[in-house]
Amino acid sequence: MNQNSFIKFILIGIVVILIVIGVYFVTTQTRDSEQFDPTIKAAADSYVISLVGNSEFQKNYEFDYEKSEKFRDTDQAGGSYLRYKFLPAEKYGGSEFLFFYTFTNNQVEIANNDVPLTLPSCEKDKNQCDFKLSPEELKEIARRENLNDQYFELVMYNDEIVAEISYCNLETGANRRKIYVDLQDGTILWDGPNSECQGII
Repeated sequence: MNQNSFIKFILIGIVVILIVIGVYFVTTQTRDSEQFDPTIKAAADSYVISLVGNSEFQKNYEFDYEKSEKFRDTDQAGGSYLRYKFLPAEKYGGSEFLFFYTFTNNQVEIANNDVPLTLPSCEKDKNQCDFKLSPEELKEIARRENLNDQYFELVMYNDEIVAEISYCNLETGANRRKIYVDLQDGTILWDGPNSECQGII
């Protein structure tokens, strides 16, 4: 086999592999979406849109089929927990928000232990999601403050998207604390108790 034939063989192999991966991805997404009750997702989409606006929702939010519960009202459950990804947060490892759909009234609400939460919006963020702080810098701040450096949630605070870093030990109650960090320069904008530390789903 000459060099040109070998290169063509390799290229064909790469194309075949990419096609197989693409088919698998599409099949998986289709299967997940077909298993999920579309009326529940429609109600959840409408609720999130009412909070962040349609343009923001279409650009920066994505329903997580894999982590959302696929219960139906025939399953004798009170409702389903649903999750939405905030896509700009993928830079810091991802940020998801939990909602609860109630079967009896077709209503959706934020599941945040009754603690008020404003969903992040790039359109409302004064920095338009142009985050300057690197993931490693954010982890270093978390370690310095003796907080969880494995997961960061992006939330709105004073017209700006910030990183919420927290710690919650349900067994000992130790260090139930959280901080808001400016994603431009790492400044700690708020430091206080972690009132959501009542039980994590």
